[in-house]
Amino acid sequence: MINEKDALRLYIRKAIRLYKENKKQQELIEEQKFRQLIRGLILREKAEDQPKHASTGINVLEDLLKKIIPQLQTDYKIMTTDPAQRQSFRAHILNAVQNSLSPELMYALSDTETQSLKEEKASIVVDNPDMSKFIDIEDKVDEEEELSPAEQFSKGLEDQNLDSTGRNMAMDSFKKMENQVKDAYELLDNEKDRGLFYDYLITNLKLYFDKFEEEMNPTVTEPTTPEYEEEKSRKTQEDTGGGENPISGV
Repeated sequence: MINEKDALRLYIRKAIRLYKENKKQQELIEEQKFRQLIRGLILREKAEDQPKHASTGINVLEDLLKKIIPQLQTDYKIMTTDPAQRQSFRAHILNAVQNSLSPELMYALSDTETQSLKEEKASIVVDNPDMSKFIDIEDKVDEEEELSPAEQFSKGLEDQNLDSTGRNMAMDSFKKMENQVKDAYELLDNEKDRGLFYDYLITNLKLYFDKFEEEMNPTVTEPTTPEYEEEKSRKTQEDTGGGENPISGV
């Protein structure tokens, strides 16, 4: 028969053994976590070393979107009174980007073209100019000066009768991103890169606006099964008399 003293010794030995086993198991778990962390850092570093896309224009655009989309999302989702405000915001942002980066206006002249233009200007004779070639712009200048900043921002959308709150919000939002958009675009000196940047920017802005709207007004489709639909159909028929005409029995 084991006395109390021997029983205590056995209990202590068992407790020490369990403690050591638990400690070893915990160390193994911590080591596994550490290995996973290191592996994740290595994989992330390798991924960052890999080229993102085949086009520099798309790579530059991706970096730009990471900067401007969170701000656009915040500003877009502030407008909750009326969907017309968000529609106006969307239209004005897209219009402002197009006006800022229109390929016809933003493609820079090459060095050769710039030098040629300077030489052409230097060779112009300023004495006795041919007045028949005079182009009167006075009325046009006056018209431009009469436009308010908001009206100037909406140029090209005048006939759409868009919500003014959405316009004002878009105007404020575009101020925050305008320089970022232009700076990213002007980094590119390759015509193909510029074309891809422009096209994909407009497309992605539209897609992100669609995404924002869906997040604000989600259309949830309830999951179903064939068995449920069959049972539902059977019950509907029972409730309507089995689908037969209750008068004629047909």
